[in-house]
Amino acid sequence: MTPTLVIMAHRNVSIPTFISTLRSGYNVEVRPGDALIDRARSIAASEWMRNVPDSDVMIMADDDFWFTREGLDALVEVCRDVKGIVAGVTPLRSGSRTAIVALNGGVEERWKSEQAPAEEVRWAGGLLAFHRIVFEKMKIVLPLLHKNDVIPSFWPFFLPMIYEHEHDGPIELSEDYACCERARACGFEVWVEPRCQVGHLASVIVTAKEMKRVFEIHQPMLGGK
Repeated sequence: MTPTLVIMAHRNVSIPTFISTLRSGYNVEVRPGDALIDRARSIAASEWMRNVPDSDVMIMADDDFWFTREGLDALVEVCRDVKGIVAGVTPLRSGSRTAIVALNGGVEERWKSEQAPAEEVRWAGGLLAFHRIVFEKMKIVLPLLHKNDVIPSFWPFFLPMIYEHEHDGPIELSEDYACCERARACGFEVWVEPRCQVGHLASVIVTAKEMKRVFEIHQPMLGGK
């Protein structure tokens, strides 16, 4: 089965993302922007489920990511193996950390190395690969929204949620983390694959190796945090 690469074009597709997409060789779909990111992602996943039945893995990327064909292939390989959700190593634009949360809640430096092994994590954001069976099972327990509306009907896979953290009390999970948590509740695992190192566009392209330097540049603008 053929993987599908979905580019979420919340703004204009950046030149590095456009070039990365051309070089991927994957079946590509560019989704238009939406003020509600979780709705846009949920519609994209729902329409992929309905309209692309011969695709077993959907990779979702933003319009400000840089990536390689080798990195995408690594995501697909692990995604088909674990039949769950697999993330590339995507730094935040601030360079403060990656978008990956370890099972123990810590920040793992080893993910910055392409030689680090794939491993299970708690939640992940950024460049993500989803196996079809994850959405198939999740949609059983989720309502189909907007069945008679002008927008396409969709399952709210990415709806943010309030999560009761064992140490921090109630916290908000963003759309990617919320999707991961719903998948975990359905019995699926979330993994990170360090062979897939993602560049995140800021004032420069931020990869995991440059995170410390970029964070130091942005720290004064973040109030020293």
